[in-house]
Amino acid sequence: TRKNLYGSHPFFININKDGEAYGIFLDNNLGMDIELKDNLLTYKVMGGIFDFWIFIGPTADDVIRQYHSIIGYPSLPPYWGLGYQQCKWGYENVEQVKEVKNKFEENNLPLEVLWFDIDYMDEKKLFTLDPVNFPTSEVKALVDSVHDSDQYFVIIIDPGVKIEDGYEPYTDGLDREIYIKTPDGSAPQIGKVWPGPVAFPDWLHPNTTDYWVDHLKDFHDNKLAFDGLWI
Repeated sequence: TRKNLYGSHPFFININKDGEAYGIFLDNNLGMDIELKDNLLTYKVMGGIFDFWIFIGPTADDVIRQYHSIIGYPSLPPYWGLGYQQCKWGYENVEQVKEVKNKFEENNLPLEVLWFDIDYMDEKKLFTLDPVNFPTSEVKALVDSVHDSDQYFVIIIDPGVKIEDGYEPYTDGLDREIYIKTPDGSAPQIGKVWPGPVAFPDWLHPNTTDYWVDHLKDFHDNKLAFDGLWI
């Protein structure tokens, strides 16, 4: 099974004056520079193998189809995901987000999706709401008003779980043994992001999907009925 992870693909298409096209993809995940100069394309790669794929087209559409037959096809987004979306880091409380929604309506501006960045979290911890600035009752009222307007709500979730005794999402991850570990495998590898010291779930661990599904479902059903999320 092909699993697509986040990546950068060194790929280009050349189209000549007659509309004929070809493409070249270098399947190499090491650092590189690609230089286009004097009609020459030069690859400067730090190492690895030179696994070149050449797509002969003859049209640009054909090249794109041939390219995706190798790397896989993107997921089809929901129709509403193609509309205008409002997302901003730095909203101080739920009232500011509510005011943004109201201003779109007052000025007759189209809005399909409203977002929460990580401002809504309690001390930047996953699956929490700030009880002072983003209390559960007010957040639920805002999300209900968004849905009543035939709009959608998306939240940002960071992949780092705060290391804190008694914080159930962290201790549950320990019990499921999903965190990326130190080289000797004795303990979770400690990182540092928004909430401070964190552990990172290993996306390739067989228990990780169930971990995310269980905690996101609980958060959705009991605190914030989001329609989409960005991890």
